[in-house]
Amino acid sequence: MIDKFGENTVLKVKKMLETYSKYAYVILDSLATEYHIPNKPGNSVPPASESWNTAEKGMFWGENELAYAWFRSFYTVPSEYDGKTLYLLPKTGAAEALFFINGRPSGLFDSNSEVCKPEERLHLVQPLTLRAKAGEGFEIALEAYGGRTLKGFAPMVEFSNDFYPLERRRRFEGIFIAEKNEVIGSFLLKLRTVVQLYENLEDNNRVKWDAYNLLCDIFRIVPQIPEETDFEIWNSAVLEAERLLCGFISDNSG
Repeated sequence: MIDKFGENTVLKVKKMLETYSKYAYVILDSLATEYHIPNKPGNSVPPASESWNTAEKGMFWGENELAYAWFRSFYTVPSEYDGKTLYLLPKTGAAEALFFINGRPSGLFDSNSEVCKPEERLHLVQPLTLRAKAGEGFEIALEAYGGRTLKGFAPMVEFSNDFYPLERRRRFEGIFIAEKNEVIGSFLLKLRTVVQLYENLEDNNRVKWDAYNLLCDIFRIVPQIPEETDFEIWNSAVLEAERLLCGFISDNSG
């Protein structure tokens, strides 16, 4: 059994999963976006003949129970992104959103922290194209749900009589094109794996305690607040931590 200090160390390392996730994708472009508030639910992207308005950064929507909105953008791949894997990273404030590419359902987002815990939000981004072609165009649409004010009516939300969120309105910040930071992505994936090994293995399993010792090493190596550290320093620390994590997983595989 580890002591209180050890437990706190593990908790701080788990916090890194949330802290560094914001660096997992690099924003390349911000999209001009329109929004439409429908009178009744539909199952396809509203046509251009409907009333679409400019979505300004900081605007609020979804003030009514079960409210939802459509957001729409158009994107043409510039020559400098030819061959890249491009992702869509929306910040609409929605509890959930269905993702459409050229009118076809292509995934969902669950990016609102009031609805899902950070470790349970699995769909912060979605691929737009796995291999971009210069000049290729996309119509991007999101059917964004504001969410209910009672807990227990959304995926992975525990039932409660408490009301949430404190701020009923949803705030739109933008829709972005991004590419993945492979170093941060690999670090987060391997760190999550080691945390899960530590938390789920029996106390008499050697690998559990090797995992614990590695998490303590990660705590010493990687800055907890990268914003307060020079990029070169924390990026180098992440590279070293990723190397250690990779070695641990390799040694304990199979």
